Amino acid sequence: MPRTSNDIDYVKVKDPRTKTSRKPPPEPGPLPPFEPLQIDDYYDPGEASVPSSINRHDPMALFRLFFDDEIMDLMAVWTNAYIKAHPVPKKDAPRGKQWL
Repeated sequence: MPRTSNDIDYVKVKDPRTKTSRKPPPEPGPLPPFEPLQIDDYYDPGEASVPSSINRHDPMALFRLFFDDEIMDLMAVWTNAYIKAHPVPKKDAPRGKQWL
């Protein structure tokens, strides 16, 4: 009968003679062309370059540049699905209510 250990840190050692070699990794393909972004005013950034119709000081206007109504609807669906899958206990819910 093979000898075993009751040590929780015991790791069985494989016999190196039975080890099979792996294939070498494939050669990487050519890199895509890359040109770094030129920043002329690195130490004096000034104002953000946004369309003139956008108020630069309105956080929601800047947020809307990146997230349209379709994405916002998807985020609401995902948030509600998460809350349904992971309900908040009554004692931890804000003001004793669920989010939904």
